[in-house]
Amino acid sequence: MTHLPASKGDSDGFTLVELLVVMVLLALSVSIWYGINFRQRDSFRLKTATRSLHAFFLASRSYALLADQDNECHYLPDSRTIEESLRQRQLKLPEGIAISLSADEEPLQEPELLLTFYADGSAAGGPLFICSGSRQLVLAVDPVLGEVRIQAEKDDDEK
Repeated sequence: MTHLPASKGDSDGFTLVELLVVMVLLALSVSIWYGINFRQRDSFRLKTATRSLHAFFLASRSYALLADQDNECHYLPDSRTIEESLRQRQLKLPEGIAISLSADEEPLQEPELLLTFYADGSAAGGPLFICSGSRQLVLAVDPVLGEVRIQAEKDDDEK
């Protein structure tokens, strides 16, 4: 038995059409993946900023209780920071995150007293709406107990 050499038309490679189909499928899957991750990244940024604010306010309440003095938390829009009065701690808001005092209001543009934690554990102020694009989370404050909690996310679709 003799082995005949392969003809010029028979090759073991891929055709141009097969390569193009694979490239189109890869491009489509990458574009879908980036689209999903982009939305998740914005949601993650909002949740992270809200958790940071929650922790900041919990610590501010604790400082008011420990020092037996009132502790005010102010928003400074020029530097995009929240500052508490007892220890002068500051928290800078990330870019793309805004605070408003109601769901329908524009983000704060002027210095504003957000919350006051009293020496007896109670609080005044709130709720605070933390916004990023069309998404928002709510920081609710119990005026009697001074507890700060994060409430469910609200989208424009749900309003």
